[in-house]
Amino acid sequence: MPATWTTPPIEAGYNYPNAVNVANGSNTACASANDYCVFNRPATVRGAPYYYTISKLQYCSGKNTAGFGVDPCQDRYDQAAGFRYARYGNGPGLDPQSFTRVDIVPTTPTFPSGRTYAEEMTNFAKWYTFYRTRILSMQTATGNAFSALSEKDARVGFHTLRYGTPNGGITYVPNGNINGNPFLNVVDFTAGNKDTWFNAVYGLKANFSTPLPEAVWRIGEYFSNSGNSGLPGAKDTGVLRTLQSQAEFLKTADQLSTIPPSWAPYVDSSFLAKMV
Repeated sequence: MPATWTTPPIEAGYNYPNAVNVANGSNTACASANDYCVFNRPATVRGAPYYYTISKLQYCSGKNTAGFGVDPCQDRYDQAAGFRYARYGNGPGLDPQSFTRVDIVPTTPTFPSGRTYAEEMTNFAKWYTFYRTRILSMQTATGNAFSALSEKDARVGFHTLRYGTPNGGITYVPNGNINGNPFLNVVDFTAGNKDTWFNAVYGLKANFSTPLPEAVWRIGEYFSNSGNSGLPGAKDTGVLRTLQSQAEFLKTADQLSTIPPSWAPYVDSSFLAKMV
C-alpha cells in the first residue's frame, strides 16, 4: 500500500490505512471498506470496551455432557496424562461466578492488570487490531516470527489448506483457489520474495472447510517433484539444493567422482557438469 495512504508509523512499528490521500485529499482504495482496509470498516460502539478475568482455571481428565472438565483436575494442561478438559472456577463444569467483567472506563484508577486507564486502552486497541480473531492472531504471530528471517537462513513458500473450487465443499479442482489465496513456491527469502510472501500472508482470506489430508497430500507431491500436486507453477528446488550442498562437500573431500544413481531424478545436466 503506498505510503501516502497511511499515517506516519508509530513507535510500535505499525500504521493505519487512510480513506483519503493525505497528500492531495483524493480518495484511496480504502475509501470504501473492504477486506484489505480493515481499519476503515464502520462499527457501532456501544459503551466502553471491556474484558473478563477468570478467577480459576484447571484441566481435568473427565468431562460432563457440555464438554467442561470434572474431577480429577490439576492446574496444568497435560495431553499425555489426559488432563485436557477445561474447568472454570470450582465447578463442577462451568462456574459463571469465576468470570468477572472489567469495563475500561476513565473513572477506574487502576485495573486488575495493574495498568492505568491509558495503558489499558492501548492494550485493548492492540488486541483488537492484531489478535481479536484467529486469522489476525495467526498473521500477527507469523509476521513476528518470519520478519527476522532472510535468504541467509530461510527458504519459504506459501500454501493454504483449501486450494480448489469447493463444488459444494466436496470435490477438489486443481488450480482453482476459491478464496483467491496464492500459491508460492519455496524460494530463498530475499527482500523481493519476502515482500511477495508477506503480501500473501496479510492478504489471506479464510472460508469454507479445512481439508487437511488433501493439503498434506499436495505438499507431499510438491516436495517429491512428482508433478502431481496440481499447484500452479509448482517447482521445488529444495531437493536440488540439498543434493548440491552434499555434492559440494563430497567433492571437496575428494569422495565424489560420479553422481549416485538415486540422484538422477532430481538433477540436470548443468548440475552434473558443475559437480563432477
